[in-house]
Amino acid sequence: LALGFNKLLFPLILRLTHWIPTDLDTRIVRVVRMPLSIGIVVLGAYLALTVPLDLSQGQQRAVDTIGRLLGIVLGVAGVAGVVSSVFSWYSVTVAPRTRHGFDDRLIPLARRVAVVLVYGLGALLVLDQLSINITPLVAGLGLGGLAVALALQPTLANLFAGTYVMTEGVAAPGDFIEVQGGPKGVVSDIGWRTTKLHTPEGNLIVIPNGKLVDS
Repeated sequence: LALGFNKLLFPLILRLTHWIPTDLDTRIVRVVRMPLSIGIVVLGAYLALTVPLDLSQGQQRAVDTIGRLLGIVLGVAGVAGVVSSVFSWYSVTVAPRTRHGFDDRLIPLARRVAVVLVYGLGALLVLDQLSINITPLVAGLGLGGLAVALALQPTLANLFAGTYVMTEGVAAPGDFIEVQGGPKGVVSDIGWRTTKLHTPEGNLIVIPNGKLVDS
């Protein structure tokens, strides 16, 4: 079945996706090809062990656990691939047509965060299948995240301020701006944490985005 899927069904599905104007479906089909093929093999092995053989209760439990673990791993890999493909498609197809460069800066970061979240959820599901109590781990991650957020408060403030600057169009590269009670010059670059100005005297000044938004 896995061989037939790869040699017959998969090429047919790819041909059908060519009828749709966007190539997002083609990207998704290519990504899920390998997890589905391996999943068919795993399902076949599971059925071969459980249907004809008279397994003991302990053996059946072990086979079920291994089957669920492999299913979770393959599912997480497929979902992570789909999420990554969607962000890649957006950055290649949609982002170049937008009027500002916010998409070009946001999409790579959002892609990494989304993929990490998918794998993190998959890891928790694996631990749960191994009968490991994940409640203390989740609580510890929450406390650790709170501690990190407090320690990185200035950095996070500049990060959110940079998001505001890029989305609201407060300033753009090439604009001449003057910060209240501070320097003035031409914006050369707007990053996630800082904005760079070239002053009339030829100096390069780096301003935290939080200060730029407040002033």
